[in-house]
Amino acid sequence: MKNSKHNRPNRSINRHIFRMWCLALVATLPLLIVSCEEVLDVDENQLEQHLVLNAMPSNGNRVFINFTTARFFLDDYNHPLSDAQLTLYVNHVPLSPDSVSGCNYFFGYTATAGDSLEVRATGAGLSASASTYVPAMSVVNNVSARLDSTLFRMVMIKFRLDDAADLKQMYHINVVERDSGLHYNSFTKTFDTIDTVYNPYFMCFDPLVTDPSVRGMEPMGGYFYERLLCSDELIDGRGYNITLMVLKLVDTNEVEPYIHDYSLSVESVTPERYDYLQQVARAQSSTSLFAEPSQVTGNVHGALGVFAGTAKQLIHLSIDGSTSSTMPTIPADPEAVLREARKLGIE
Repeated sequence: MKNSKHNRPNRSINRHIFRMWCLALVATLPLLIVSCEEVLDVDENQLEQHLVLNAMPSNGNRVFINFTTARFFLDDYNHPLSDAQLTLYVNHVPLSPDSVSGCNYFFGYTATAGDSLEVRATGAGLSASASTYVPAMSVVNNVSARLDSTLFRMVMIKFRLDDAADLKQMYHINVVERDSGLHYNSFTKTFDTIDTVYNPYFMCFDPLVTDPSVRGMEPMGGYFYERLLCSDELIDGRGYNITLMVLKLVDTNEVEPYIHDYSLSVESVTPERYDYLQQVARAQSSTSLFAEPSQVTGNVHGALGVFAGTAKQLIHLSIDGSTSSTMPTIPADPEAVLREARKLGIE
């Protein structure tokens, strides 16, 4: 007992010292973290200079080319070259830009299916060149869209893709959704005005465009696509019915009238653009989080960038019934909704 009486003060002192040590560690931890940060001084003048040339001649649209030099990634990328010289060859006929805006060089030419294009550019003592062609517009018929709640809430988009015979074509298919309206924030008890456009994920099980032998990218989780890349090898010269299923989740904080607007995008692409889209998909895939970032390359000789023809059509979809009718009319805290609605002139 005598020993235990003498040990009690020691244990108390030890606990006090331990607490003080922990507090000191917590107080100095941010300083240790900050001291480990490495500050890099970047001299842009010492960076290796590269030309950058990007253009996507689109069927039925005026052609313009973005031409500049690579800059430090925190820069604003708007640095026109004072000595830039560009020539666009359309079916071997040379054209010069008729107007310039910043780093964009516009030509008095509207892209037409079948045109062969080549660009040659010089600037900053360097030169670049690339070639592509303008593909034919995809033939899309019998487009329809409806809301289906048989199993899950889905927007079912159906269309027929009529492929041209004996013409190797590549397709890029996705859905464009615009969300717009009043959104209630249940944490701050306030309203946000939403107006955003994005590409929702969709499912597609039509084998002739999703078979591994013709698809250009793997679906996420084995089922979901943000974009469908495929060749026409299995549907050459025929019409093929395709169904896309967009999962439509319910957000109880959306306030009617809230817009969920859908469009179908069907694009015929050149091999250059097809390859570029594949590389972007691989670089942005979930598996890239655990691997060395993959480099996205282009088809421009002597410069960074992509010069690739395309023929894209955007088809607005009219969903059967009112999309806003599928949304709850009143989110949490109805009185707050009414107060905010009156402020906005919505009654």
